[in-house]
Amino acid sequence: MKYLALILSALFSSATLANEWSPSFEIREVVAGYKGGFVIVLSKSPVHNPNNCTDGAYVVHPNSANVDHALSVLLSAEARGKPISVAVSTSNCATDVNNYPLVTRLKIVN
Repeated sequence: MKYLALILSALFSSATLANEWSPSFEIREVVAGYKGGFVIVLSKSPVHNPNNCTDGAYVVHPNSANVDHALSVLLSAEARGKPISVAVSTSNCATDVNNYPLVTRLKIVN
């Protein structure tokens, strides 16, 4: 039983380390409608890039996040002029989308 608890805690702690939240930023542009189902987010600030991906934008990809929900949050923040923060993968880049940082979650910052 001790070993099971140790294994589970190792799995959950590594999962929490797989993402890093960006500082809050204002959205410059949201680009959607790609056949691959992803959304590109352009920021008015420098991109938070802990995995040394290509700078310039963030990608919300269907393999790493719920794109429909993320798009709703993005459009709401943009319409209200609110900043957002994104959780960026520290181990993966969006390899099929210009190798930009890969977003796993996002939030509107008040």
